[in-house]
Amino acid sequence: MRVNFLLAGAAIVAVAAWMRTADLSSAPLHFDEATQARIVAAQFPGDAKSGTMMFNPHHFHGPLPIDAAVVSAKFAGEESWLSLTKFTLRIVPALSGITVVLLILASAPLIGRIAALGAAAFAAVSPFLVYYSRLFIHEDLLLLCMAGALLLLGYHVRFRMPLWTAGICLGLAATTKETFVLTPVAWAVAAVWIYRPSIASIRLLLPQLLTVGAAFLAIVVFFYSGFGTHPGGVWDFVSTYWSYQTGEGHEKSLLYYANLFLFPSHHGRLWWWQGGIFLLAIISLFQKPDATPVPAAARFCFLAGVIQAGVYSLLPYKTPWLMLVPWLHILIAAGIGAAALLQLRPLVRVAAGIALAALLAFQGLQAWRVAFKYPSDARNPFAYVPTAPGLETWTARSIGWLKDGGWIGETVSVIGPRYWPLPWYFRGLPKAGYWPTPPDGLASHALVVAMPEFAPALSEQLADSHVAIPEGLRSDTPVLLFVRKDIWEKSTGNSR
Repeated sequence: MRVNFLLAGAAIVAVAAWMRTADLSSAPLHFDEATQARIVAAQFPGDAKSGTMMFNPHHFHGPLPIDAAVVSAKFAGEESWLSLTKFTLRIVPALSGITVVLLILASAPLIGRIAALGAAAFAAVSPFLVYYSRLFIHEDLLLLCMAGALLLLGYHVRFRMPLWTAGICLGLAATTKETFVLTPVAWAVAAVWIYRPSIASIRLLLPQLLTVGAAFLAIVVFFYSGFGTHPGGVWDFVSTYWSYQTGEGHEKSLLYYANLFLFPSHHGRLWWWQGGIFLLAIISLFQKPDATPVPAAARFCFLAGVIQAGVYSLLPYKTPWLMLVPWLHILIAAGIGAAALLQLRPLVRVAAGIALAALLAFQGLQAWRVAFKYPSDARNPFAYVPTAPGLETWTARSIGWLKDGGWIGETVSVIGPRYWPLPWYFRGLPKAGYWPTPPDGLASHALVVAMPEFAPALSEQLADSHVAIPEGLRSDTPVLLFVRKDIWEKSTGNSR
């Protein structure tokens, strides 16, 4: 059994690794990835913004993903804004996602080998986890830290492992994103609801909870103080809970997450459905009390996941990646549910095995779609305001015109707000400017990119000097690219 478990676990990890690392640089950079990449570059000595982009309690979340990306970049020898690559940034979340699968496998002593293999397999090919393991955003490291804390919490219950080890993971989670706090609160509510601890038992636990707090504070102070160089950063972390400013346009309905995960949806001929995982998680609730080494493990994970998802659903601000940690809890419960089905009578077991294989295959198909076929496409339900698929083509083509014609040193202007990730693609241009309103002298600029708010006015203003080409920036953001007529005619041979 041990050998079979190791072989099956190795196969699952191999699939998870391939899903998360193969062709990792193919998708265009997302808005959030590009802004985080600029913060990473600002950590390098000699960068134009070096030392000016520290932790901001109003935006951008914690420093751990930035620090991890800096290590990745230094390892790759990419220590400037111009030399950074998508692979170097994205390998951080990819490795985090692979490690999460390993941590689930490490839960076998807690939930059983079959349950651990099932949960790990579902996580390995979960289209939701796969997709966000391929994007350089904070939530992937948050997921890893919370998975580690959850595993260590289980090891404390089962094997009396010191509880302060979970405090280290919680501290690392806090240095990733301030929303980490919802998870331990959900754990506490679920534990009280399920185990009904007495006041005496809580008092006995207090010394260990103090060690958790000490480990947590040590990690938070270490990272938010900039490794001791900026003590005020610790207060910045505390103040983010009342000063953080969410962007506009993220307000969603109460049922946004339910529609995303529980109900089937389709875009053209493409069907998407995660509800089978949730059904398995519900099945896990009907096990006998002694069905797993840790009593009520399935109920704990299910309830904690539902509490987190419920709180996020009540908040007007919603983005898909907020569900990564809650969904991990549901995946673990689903693995326990799958193991329960495979312990039934032989005929039922065969039918359940076929159904589970079909569900796993469908999850894998969806994961393949989001990773390789539709990574930056509105038909992908998890692609949140994706970058336009053609962005890399038209920016590279425009820069190529400037280089080929000797205009590379002339001014390129972007007019309007929310222009990221354009600075990533225009970072090699010596005179690229970003303007909230049109500056004087636009008629002489080599290229002008107009955000939607300014496209009509600039179409009239530049009608005699430039050729207007409609392009895309993001799925909801068309832009107009104005190419000066002499550049257009020489580069295309077209006198339009």
